[in-house]
Amino acid sequence: MLDLLSFAEIERALASSHGVMRKGGLLCVAGLTRGNGFLPAATSKLWALVQRLKPSLVGGCRPIVVRDLLLASEWRIVHDEVVVSATVPSEVVIAAAI
Repeated sequence: MLDLLSFAEIERALASSHGVMRKGGLLCVAGLTRGNGFLPAATSKLWALVQRLKPSLVGGCRPIVVRDLLLASEWRIVHDEVVVSATVPSEVVIAAAI
């Protein structure tokens, strides 16, 4: 659901999540991301273009890179993987609160 929020709202959501976690608590996030490889990259670029022009066609979702939004001072990445299904790339990130 982070890909539906503005970047300011994502920052607030991640900060709030960190604020309620104990040290070592895990956050798991999955969502649309930039593709790796020709077809997934083309799919994510096309998706982002459609989202900018007519967000309702893609339910408002847009590709983001969650890893880049997690502050190194607050989170340690435990797992980060891009999974592709039918050329649609999704990022799965697990991060531990520090």
